[in-house]
Amino acid sequence: MKNRVSLWIASALLSGCATMSPEECLQANWEEVGYHDAAAGYAVSRSADHREACAEAGVQVDFELYRHGYSLGLPYYCTRETGFETGDHGGDYAAQCARDDFPEYASGYSEGLEVFVLKNERSELERRIDDKSAQADALLTQISQ
Repeated sequence: MKNRVSLWIASALLSGCATMSPEECLQANWEEVGYHDAAAGYAVSRSADHREACAEAGVQVDFELYRHGYSLGLPYYCTRETGFETGDHGGDYAAQCARDDFPEYASGYSEGLEVFVLKNERSELERRIDDKSAQADALLTQISQ
């Protein structure tokens, strides 16, 4: 019984890492999978993760359909808003949103990154003000003794 529980736990942990279940692999519309991956912001290399996950079910990824769907989904991710949010959080530029193909993402990212840098500079200045204020309080305490 103990071995069965251990096997079940190991299986559950391993399947938690898979991008798709065997059932999903068997029913996959690869164009749709590619579309959703792109729209969610995944890199096209996620198809390799699907290949690995679906190999156990004996299913092969149709990369041509996946890439076609992926190209259709990219415009829904590579927007000015997504670029701004990514930059504003200090995230890496999404390589799949090529600057020439998605200038609005690039522009949003640049603006968001500028805000991120300014917020960090402000935080640093506030920290320095707090330090100087604490030093001034300590000096006032010494003087008043």
